[in-house]
Amino acid sequence: MGGIACFCEKNKNLDTFCSISLELAKRQGNSLLGFAELVDRIFIMARPASVHPTDGELEILHVLWNNGPTGLSVICEALRNDRDVATTTVATMLKVMLDKRLVKREGAGRSARWSAVVTHENAAGGLVGKLVDHVFDGAADRLAAHLVEGGQLSNKQLAELRKLIDQQSRPMRAKKGAKR
Repeated sequence: MGGIACFCEKNKNLDTFCSISLELAKRQGNSLLGFAELVDRIFIMARPASVHPTDGELEILHVLWNNGPTGLSVICEALRNDRDVATTTVATMLKVMLDKRLVKREGAGRSARWSAVVTHENAAGGLVGKLVDHVFDGAADRLAAHLVEGGQLSNKQLAELRKLIDQQSRPMRAKKGAKR
């Protein structure tokens, strides 16, 4: 039981759940080992927290990337340009993002200022990597082919892509030639 009590102490919002569940287990004559197995099953089934920002978190990150360190009220105002959001919801999201180390907070209370810890490039790289892994079975070339064949790129974008591919190919050709 020590592990369960320790878990509950570290996770105060679960303290009530643990207390009630433990009391039910005792009343039904179940062993504490059975209770521990029940708790393990519940927490094993829970989806692990993602390190990648959600769509809502990305909206907040865009505000922070564009504005730099920003107060809660300014973040809410910027988000309200697109849709209604409650200040309490944004504050909760910022707290989750703080736990995920996507943002940092300086100060406390209403004077707190929030800033992005994760860069736009890192967030984009992580999300594109997840997309490639989950949708294209780890094959980045399939993502590129999908974009090109899908007609989603303008002629200018295609030309920029060709230029990037050529730039990346040159060092590879030079390296292959040097090995001979």
